[in-house]
Amino acid sequence: MINIGLELRKAINTGKVYFGIEQARKAIEKGEAKLLIVAQNCPDEDLRKKRVDVPVHIYRGNQMELGTTCGKPFGVSVVTIVDPGESRIMALKE
Repeated sequence: MINIGLELRKAINTGKVYFGIEQARKAIEKGEAKLLIVAQNCPDEDLRKKRVDVPVHIYRGNQMELGTTCGKPFGVSVVTIVDPGESRIMALKE
């Protein structure tokens, strides 16, 4: 089992990630998104119900908790992993 907080911070620091629903939608359309990490209270039902063609991991926390885990002073509904960098975050899709 991986430490999602640690691996998410590694992905943010060493890879390429996007924050927010609009960025997630754009990355899905462009075929860039490799994994979505979605807060339990994300307002986008399609993302929360895994109705997209990208692996989705439901984060066990709300938007504020996901934002804090990412080191952001605001809520984050979804984190889109484009490049995992040195992290093992992609293990969440298995």
